[in-house]
Amino acid sequence: MAGKTLLKSKDYANALIKFRQAYEQSKDPEVLWFMARCEQLLGHYTRVADLASQIDKHPSSLVTAADRQDARELAQAVASYISLMTIAVDEAGAQVFIDGEPRGTTPIKAPLRVDVGKRRVRIVKAGFRRYERVVEISGEKPLDLHVRLVRKVQSARLLVTAGPNELIALDGRVVGRGRWEGTVPVGGHTLLVTAPGMLPKEREISLLDGEARRVAMPLDTARPPRGGPVWVWTAAAAVLAAVAVGGIASIVHSELEPSRSSPDVNVIYPLR
Repeated sequence: MAGKTLLKSKDYANALIKFRQAYEQSKDPEVLWFMARCEQLLGHYTRVADLASQIDKHPSSLVTAADRQDARELAQAVASYISLMTIAVDEAGAQVFIDGEPRGTTPIKAPLRVDVGKRRVRIVKAGFRRYERVVEISGEKPLDLHVRLVRKVQSARLLVTAGPNELIALDGRVVGRGRWEGTVPVGGHTLLVTAPGMLPKEREISLLDGEARRVAMPLDTARPPRGGPVWVWTAAAAVLAAVAVGGIASIVHSELEPSRSSPDVNVIYPLR
């Protein structure tokens, strides 16, 4: 059997694959013992306990009373390497993974059996930032993990600086004079800085989710362009100045309200 050869060469992960394939084809309870041995050597104690229970409850007449007793003793031997983890998430419908394996969808009411040691918990839900954390399971007492998922806001942070009296427009709307900082939707935007007697300056930018960008756009003194009068270059400044009459406070702040940004993945390092 290929699984035995791999087990002798200490290639436990591939040996387990071969033994699992052999059991699916034969349903021979003896193969379960080899699978349990591989899982034990890989440090997967919950799987060892599950396989021991499977042997104990196996309907085959090939499993003797002594085999069943040995299976119970094996489960008891690894019990001290297994602990419980309760995971409470504030959002329903989130998928929970431990060490890359799916363990259910929230809400998960019953505690999860986990191996002692460092375990990586990952929780994902569409529209929310992925939660990821490494926790250390001691086995001495159950671990309660409370998780609050953070919704993806799909926004970026933008800081625009210009001259002291120069108007700053974002996507055709005046947002500030001299300096403006705020939160904007991801994607493409048009910046325009104008002032009387100065050459207007326009710039296209594209922002990613969570990005923080600083753009400096001070103006230069207007010069008559070749083949045209100065007013062609300063017309935009006059229009925007008229829009700004009455104060820049008329901006719709709900669309441009500053807020903190954070990366897409919240990684929390192991607890100590």
